[in-house]
Amino acid sequence: MRRFSCVAVAAALFLSSSVYADESMWPGADYDAAVPTIKDVVGHESGDRVTWHHDTIRYFEALADAAPERLALFEYAESWEGRKLIYAVISSPDNMARIDEIKSNMQRLVDPRRTDAATANAIIDSQPAVTWLSYGVHGNE
Repeated sequence: MRRFSCVAVAAALFLSSSVYADESMWPGADYDAAVPTIKDVVGHESGDRVTWHHDTIRYFEALADAAPERLALFEYAESWEGRKLIYAVISSPDNMARIDEIKSNMQRLVDPRRTDAATANAIIDSQPAVTWLSYGVHGNE
């Protein structure tokens, strides 16, 4: 089954070209040099310093610009301080091309009173795995 992930900040780092250039995390990985690292965009390595909200947004925008066939950003709200709240969808180009269908299928699986067992099983058989990761010290901000 093809993988599909809805993620927040941490997962996008795996798209980066040299965040793990020493290959200690993913030996033998082949990183796309066209995808910028967090250092390329905000000036420091991940974890070296606090990355401010506006820099995190800038980094995600840079990732989306570098790999639009694999990453899409969605703004879903604004914090009480007026900051954009976003989520990123990261997947294969094939899954990104059918993202609306995947989303619709996920919504159809939510309520078993609306989707009979046969239809649900057919969706499950064709649906890629979906994972939501959310990180933050202030709820979903």
